[in-house]
Amino acid sequence: MKLKYEFIICSTKDAEVAVAVGEGSMLFNGMIKLNKSGKFIFELLMRGNISIEDVAIALKNEYNIDLDTALQEAEEFAKELRANDLLEE
Repeated sequence: MKLKYEFIICSTKDAEVAVAVGEGSMLFNGMIKLNKSGKFIFELLMRGNISIEDVAIALKNEYNIDLDTALQEAEEFAKELRANDLLEE
C-alpha cells in the first residue's frame, strides 16, 4: 500500500499534521492530525509502497510492542486512510 497523494508533515503549536502538496492538494484539501505513532506510520507510507505486515514490524520494533498489537494498530490506521480515499493498494 502507498499514499495516493504526496504529503508533507508540518508541526503546529498543538500537533503534527500531514498536508497534501502538488496535484494532490487540489484533490485532498484537508489536514490529517497525527499522534506520535500515526506520524511514524505516515512517514513509512510517504517513502513508498509498503505492506501492512512491514508497517506492523516497524511499529513493533519502534515501540517495543507485540506483533499482534502492532498489526492491529497498523490495520486501524490503514482503515482510516482507506475511508478517506488516501491509500492505493
